[in-house]
Amino acid sequence: MNKILEKYFIDTYPKIFRDMYGPMEKTCMAWGISTQNGWFILLNTLCWRIQEHIDWHNKYLKEGEPPIPQLIAHQIKEKFGQLRFYYEGGDDYCQGLIDFAEDMSYWICEECGTSGKEVGRTSGWIQSLCTKCSKKNKKKITYNKKLLDLLKKCKKIEKE
Repeated sequence: MNKILEKYFIDTYPKIFRDMYGPMEKTCMAWGISTQNGWFILLNTLCWRIQEHIDWHNKYLKEGEPPIPQLIAHQIKEKFGQLRFYYEGGDDYCQGLIDFAEDMSYWICEECGTSGKEVGRTSGWIQSLCTKCSKKNKKKITYNKKLLDLLKKCKKIEKE
């Protein structure tokens, strides 16, 4: 990810990104966020939701309720065309947010952020790219045929 965008994450979510650019012997965040810029909005929304949840919960703890441990990112990368977010801390709600973001990343172009049915998978080094970015990078993509057929069927029903 672009260094300017990484700085934004450090400045906006210092608790989550406390290990960014730390020593490589201690953290995989030494290399920063290992994705392209297209997932910036997805990651920003994810981090905002996580930090808001933890801060709100810990501010309004009920008597006897344990605080949620601060979530700290250990590694954020792309693998097989999908976001991978490794961390410590948080709770089940945070885990659900991360699972959802990882699943959504499969439908968002890593390069430009376009989402939806226009996004497909490349072969070889697997990436999630939209039609425009795949043509620009001269990479052939395959689409989820089952999903496309379902969407076509829905459009046909709407027209009737």
